[in-house]
Amino acid sequence: MKIIITTCDKYVDIVHDHAYLLNKFSTIKKDITVLGFKEPAKKYPNNYKFVSMGKESDFGKNWSDPMRPFIENLKDDYFILWLEDLLPIGKVDEELLNKGIELVSSKKVQKVELFWACEDHRIKSVPYNEDFIEIPQGVAYRSSVQPAIWDKEYFLHYLNKQMTIWDFEIKNSDKMMHDNAHWIMGKNKPIVPWVNIIRNGAFNETMWQDYLNSPDGCYQKSEINPGEYQNPETYFLTSDVAKIIGKYKGVVL
Repeated sequence: MKIIITTCDKYVDIVHDHAYLLNKFSTIKKDITVLGFKEPAKKYPNNYKFVSMGKESDFGKNWSDPMRPFIENLKDDYFILWLEDLLPIGKVDEELLNKGIELVSSKKVQKVELFWACEDHRIKSVPYNEDFIEIPQGVAYRSSVQPAIWDKEYFLHYLNKQMTIWDFEIKNSDKMMHDNAHWIMGKNKPIVPWVNIIRNGAFNETMWQDYLNSPDGCYQKSEINPGEYQNPETYFLTSDVAKIIGKYKGVVL
């Protein structure tokens, strides 16, 4: 199964920290393909392979066209898609990951979130099995490109020409409602937690201030319920992870 990170010239070197953290938190050293344009300033770790999609200036903010040929040529009928600025911050649950992969590969579900979606999605979720919960058909924003396992055919169906990443999420939001696709996430724990370090082209100050103001390192207290708050591998930054994230303050614009 391919794990794909999409990036751009501006953020291509953020992937070094993504690689460090994922290799730190995963018991299996996974092979990652980084789809970008300009090569990074220094080589990634051996399990991260950079693939250039051409010149970024030829595509501008067009996200779908340069990426689509690569997705179409994947041998497997499923893959993990991950954006470069969503950094892993906790242990990968390999057992839960494999269960999610099996459900997608067998065409039982079309999308498996690696983390938990927004609070509204979790509140409206319904049981799927002992390991996962399902987001109902009528919930908006099923088109989110937060890190997830995708069914290839399902993803390509919505990856239209000349789409920005925002086009994919916003224009497909209504279309993905009631499309009979199954979208699930971990019931009692996530496959792997991550944090968004960039928001609207700048360092995620809201997240960072929540972390700094929290006595126990919680970076998203307003978004979680008491049960999730008790799990230290969900919405909490350890000091070593916070050190990596904090260096982007005032740097990434």
